[in-house]
Amino acid sequence: MPKSKFKIIWATCLIITCVIASACLPAREIGADTAQEIAPPPPPPRLYMALGDSVAHGYGVEQKERYADLLYGHFLELDLADGYINYGQNGQSTTGLLEYLHELEADEHLAPELGLFADASVISINIGGNNILAPFIRYLPDAAALTQMVGQVREVMDDAEQLGAEVTALDEDIRGIRENFQISDLLRLRELLDTASTILADSTAVFAKLEEIKADNPFSVLAGPLPEGLEDELMAGVEDFAGEFLEIINWLNRCAPEAIIIVNTVYNPLPEEFLGMEMALSAYADVYTDMLNEIIYEAQAAQGFLVADVHAGFAAVEPMSEVMNFSLNLADKQLNVDIIHPNARGHVLIADLCLDKFTGLGHTEE
Repeated sequence: MPKSKFKIIWATCLIITCVIASACLPAREIGADTAQEIAPPPPPPRLYMALGDSVAHGYGVEQKERYADLLYGHFLELDLADGYINYGQNGQSTTGLLEYLHELEADEHLAPELGLFADASVISINIGGNNILAPFIRYLPDAAALTQMVGQVREVMDDAEQLGAEVTALDEDIRGIRENFQISDLLRLRELLDTASTILADSTAVFAKLEEIKADNPFSVLAGPLPEGLEDELMAGVEDFAGEFLEIINWLNRCAPEAIIIVNTVYNPLPEEFLGMEMALSAYADVYTDMLNEIIYEAQAAQGFLVADVHAGFAAVEPMSEVMNFSLNLADKQLNVDIIHPNARGHVLIADLCLDKFTGLGHTEE
C-alpha cells in the first residue's frame, strides 16, 4: 500500500477514536468543570468595626441603644456594611488600644482576628477621653461622699417643704382672724403665735444644717484651682495621645486599607451645669479636651479620615445633662452619679453626627 494512503487511513482512525472517546466522557463532569469556570467569586465581607473606650462599648445603656449599634443599623440601610464587631472596652486609653493593635500583629494565633480588619469597610473610633479623665477622677469626690451629701440635702428640702406648708396654714389663720376679729379669738391668736415661734426655731435649725453641708461639701475641689500635680498628669495624658493616636491611624491605614475611618472628638465630661455652680475643674477639662481635639483635626488634615464633632454636638444641647447619664434632680429625688457617659439620647446624637459625615460623602439610600 502506498504511504500516502496509509497516512490518510491512520489519520482518519485517530479522528474517529478521539470523537468516540470524547463522546464517552460523563456529561456531569463537563458540566461541573464549566460551572466552576463561569461562577462569579463570592463578594468579600464588609465589616463595620467600632473601636475605643466605654462610649464605643456603650456603658450605661442597653445594647440596642449604643451609638455603634445604631450606626450599624444605618449602614445596613445604606448598604455600606453587612457585618459588625464592637471592640470598645471600658476604661481604654490610646495606650491600651495601640497595645491591642500591635498584639494582633505579633501573635500568630490572632491572625484570623487581624484578617478581619482587611475586610472592614467602616471603622469608627471613640478614644482619648480616658487619657485625661483618669487623672481627673482621682481628684473627684467618690460616689459614697456624693450620696451622703445628696441625702442630707434631701432631708433639708423635706424639712423646708414642711415648714412652708406650716407657714401657709399660719398665714391663712391669721388673715381669718384679722378679717373678723372677736374677743374669743384671743386664745386662738396666742396659739398661732406659739406656732410661729416653733416655725422660726425649726427654720433656724434648717439653715444650720445647710451650713454644715456647705462646710463638708465634697465638691469643693471642683471650684478651686487644680490640685498640685494634676496639671502635670493631664499634660502627660495629652502628650501620650498626640503620639499614640497617630500610630493608631497609621496602623489602620496599613491593616484596614479599604476602611473609611471616622473619629469622634472628645466632649467635656464635667460641664458646670450639672451642679448649678461655677466649677473651675470644668473649665480646665474644656482646656484639655480642646487640646485633644486639636490633635485629631491636625491628623485629619494629613490623613484624610472623617471627624464627627461630638464635642460641639453635646455642647449645643441645653442643658447638656439631657444627653448625659448624670442626674442630680433633688426636687424629683433622682440621683445618678455617672457623670461621664452619654445616655440613650446622647448615643442617638453621636450616631447621627457620624451618619452625617457619611451622607456628606455621598453615601445615601438612593
